[in-house]
Amino acid sequence: MKYIASCSLGKDSLTMVLRILEENLPLDEVIFFDTGMEFDSIYHNRDKMKRLLAENKILFSELSSKNHFLFDMFVRPINYRDPQSKPYPIHYGYDWCGGRGIRWGTSGKLSAIMNHYKKYYPNEEITEYVGIATDELGRTRENNRIGVSKAYPLVDWGMTERLSYILLRSWMELG
Repeated sequence: MKYIASCSLGKDSLTMVLRILEENLPLDEVIFFDTGMEFDSIYHNRDKMKRLLAENKILFSELSSKNHFLFDMFVRPINYRDPQSKPYPIHYGYDWCGGRGIRWGTSGKLSAIMNHYKKYYPNEEITEYVGIATDELGRTRENNRIGVSKAYPLVDWGMTERLSYILLRSWMELG
């Protein structure tokens, strides 16, 4: 069994990893998917987290897409789902990901993580820690990947987004 944290390096996932370490829960690896378009604060958090994980002898893996974010967003040729109703059979780029639109960024991230699991843990059961706060329960998902079970520690601990923010600020002020 491997225990792996999927960490965006935002407030909730960082708080989750810090608390996992504090609680001495099993943790073999932390995975960060870099879109190549993150805010500077995310890269600062990454560098700080990498040092902390190295001190605790926990593997840190940074994954990325085979294409640059801007290529997928603006240039990639995309077939329309219903080309008969369009003047052209394709359009270019997925547009901004997230929100009410298609979540192409999320699907790319999940695909990269699953490929990582297949490559490095081919016949291993994985518990994947996901940093979703208790006031975001609508974002939790049932497991639909064979060999991978999701765990939501922040939900288990009853931690809200606000509490994650407060705890993370104290960590940031430490250095």
